[in-house]
This record gives sequence, structure tokens and C-alpha cells, in this order.
Amino acid sequence: GAAGIRVIMLTGDNPLTAKAIAESIGLGSKKIIDGKQLDKIDDSKLEKELESGINIFARITPFHKLRILTILKKNYRVAMTGDGVNDSLALKKADIGISMGIRGTEVAKQASDIILLDDNFSTIVQAVKEGRRSFDNIRKFINYLFVCNLAEVGVLFLATLDRKSVV
Repeated sequence: GAAGIRVIMLTGDNPLTAKAIAESIGLGSKKIIDGKQLDKIDDSKLEKELESGINIFARITPFHKLRILTILKKNYRVAMTGDGVNDSLALKKADIGISMGIRGTEVAKQASDIILLDDNFSTIVQAVKEGRRSFDNIRKFINYLFVCNLAEVGVLFLATLDRKSVV
């Protein structure tokens, strides 16, 4: 989207359920790939499918999730959300594992880096906005300190040059 974040649905549900949920949240996908189709393609073909705009994977296993995540991690920072024991492998492997605090299992919570206390996906969007704002502020402050310290070093350097010429 506009924030530079791509949402991909990885679910054990059947393709029709996945499609209905995707439509209700506005998640588009060129097509839906299920676990059986996933087993028939190699990693390079899967990588091409992901690059072509496939955003929905249905009827998949925890190992399928791990495989997709591993391919995505080659080129992207990957955050994974989940609530069940079946998500724990991928939550652990992701750059950022995000579990659900209310309906999440204890295993998922232990495997994750962040626990959403309200189980609301939009909380992640707010957290990303806040995190980017903080990062920008830290960057500005470091630039400010750098410029100030550079000016101080310059003044001291010029002052020492001036003293040597007088003595």
C-alpha cells in the first residue's frame, strides 16, 4: 500500500473462505494458490508467483507458511501475524512475529516478538506510523547533533591554527 507494506494472506481455511475475507478487507490477488498447488511448484516458481501479485494462499500447512516466509525474507523485511500453534514456526522465523493477545495461544505468544493486546490488525498500522515518526525524529536529532559538533570541532581547529601562527 501507500505505506510500503504488502499484505499477504496465509491461511489454513479453504480458498472460498479466504477469498470472501480478502474481498471484505480489500485485499486483491491475481489468483489463489492452495497447499496442493504449492507442493507441485519449486521455490523459484513460487518466488515468481509472489512477485506477480499473488497475495492469497489457502489450505496451507505451517511448513508452507515457513517456505513462503523464507522466500519473502530474501528480499524483504517480513512481519507475520498469527494466533495458533500452527503459526508459531513462522512467527519465530519472521523478522517480526506478531501474535494476538486475546485469542492467541500461549505457544504463539511465546514465539512472537510483539503481542497485540486488542487483536486488531489496524493497531499494527498505527504502530508502524508511530515507529516511522519516532525514527524520523531520531534521525533529525542525530543530524542536528552532528552539525553542531562539526561546528564546534571546526571552531577549535581554527583556534588552534590561529594560536600557532601567533607564537
